[in-house]
Amino acid sequence: MDRGAPDPDARPVSGLSKREAARRWSKARATIDRDVVSGKLSLTADKLIDPAEMIRVYGEPKSQQGRQRPEASEPDEAAPKTAEKANETMALEVKLQVALSQLELERAERERERTQLQQNLADLRSQLQLLTHDRPAKKRRWWQVGLSG
Repeated sequence: MDRGAPDPDARPVSGLSKREAARRWSKARATIDRDVVSGKLSLTADKLIDPAEMIRVYGEPKSQQGRQRPEASEPDEAAPKTAEKANETMALEVKLQVALSQLELERAERERERTQLQQNLADLRSQLQLLTHDRPAKKRRWWQVGLSG
């Protein structure tokens, strides 16, 4: 039995390390890190990258682009399914973009409201300080000392 390292493309993959994903997709590790931080790529609970995520963001890996997929060998059955999946994918991407746009608009609106509320709070605090500020008692002049008493 050969004890050499197994071919990484031959083993079933539940997740890829950042290094492995960068190697397979011919991307810089910094690019992978940046896309994880920005939310473009997501990590699994055990800090691995799902290959489906990599395909979604970057397309097929460089090592598999030249390979023929088994379902592509039957073009009469696979072509309609592929076109249908492509249309479904495009529709989902459009929905995602719309949802992201709405989210960004809502975030901007919340930030505007937050800023306005902070300004209102600051105004109310200054008004309260003016209302509760202790004014010094009016000092009597020397000629008024004997008059009121």
